[in-house]
Amino acid sequence: MLETGIDLPCGGYRTLVICIFAGIAMMIPLSYV
Repeated sequence: MLETGIDLPCGGYRTLVICIFAGIAMMIPLSYV
């Protein structure tokens, strides 16, 4: 799922969405802590 995100920088339409979701997924646990 994140293979394309690792291969390409956060610039494409799909990769941008993946990067946003990844960022939200990483920020949710931080906000709970």
